[in-house]
Amino acid sequence: MNAIVRIVLLLNLLCAAARAPAQIALPPLPTPHLPVPVQVPVPPVQVPSPAPVLRDLGGVVQQAPMLSSVRTRARALLERYPGQVERDPHGAPVVRAVIVVLAPNEQALQQALSRGFQIQTDQTPQPLGERAVTLLVPRGLSTQRALRELRAADPGGSYDFDHLFAAQTGTAQDAGVDANH
Repeated sequence: MNAIVRIVLLLNLLCAAARAPAQIALPPLPTPHLPVPVQVPVPPVQVPSPAPVLRDLGGVVQQAPMLSSVRTRARALLERYPGQVERDPHGAPVVRAVIVVLAPNEQALQQALSRGFQIQTDQTPQPLGERAVTLLVPRGLSTQRALRELRAADPGGSYDFDHLFAAQTGTAQDAGVDANH
């Protein structure tokens, strides 16, 4: 047994000695004959702009802008439908006084109805496979405040604005906005 203890101690000492050089950094080596890298200036590359998109509007071909910002589309929708469209806190266009609920908790939905919300649609779209309910916000309550209240009453629920997704042209017809909404 004495020999086993000696072998274990010897192995521990060898392992400790083998790890020690790995902890000490090696000094940098001189490189007298290696060339110094030269930085060659690279000329800037000119990226061509994309070709314009052409649309045919009743026999008249118009050039549509290639890119359109969310704020530009939101502004166009707000100007065309001021009573039906508003902006969310990020500036995106949403349907005024409508909240979308995904897979609603039945008890939370009943509480919302008792507080004056009304069900506009109640569907289970097949690609989604989950129940989707759109709620109409009670009069006198802003859409943002209604969303905050619904989320506070049901923190585990999935509530959001009814966002409008406009095509690059930014017209309300492309966004699917109905003036009678």
